[in-house]
Amino acid sequence: MDASLLRLLWCVIEETPTHLILGMAPARLCQHLLNKMAFRVCLDEAQHQALKSYITSHTHLIWESRERASICVA
Repeated sequence: MDASLLRLLWCVIEETPTHLILGMAPARLCQHLLNKMAFRVCLDEAQHQALKSYITSHTHLIWESRERASICVA
C-alpha cells in the first residue's frame, strides 16, 4: 500500500465522527471505512485487500486515536 492511500485512510478516519468509530464492532468499522475509501478513490482488489488487512490489524489504534482526539477537544 502506498503512502498516499494510507494518508487518505487516516483522513477518512479523522473525518468520521468519533462516536461512530467508537461504537462500531471491528468488522463493521472495517467495512464502513472501506466503503468511505471506495467513494473517494477507485480501489483495485489488491488495494482493497491491503486496506482491509491494515484496518483489521490496526482497529485498536484507530479507536485509541479517536478516543484521544475526543478527550483533547473536550
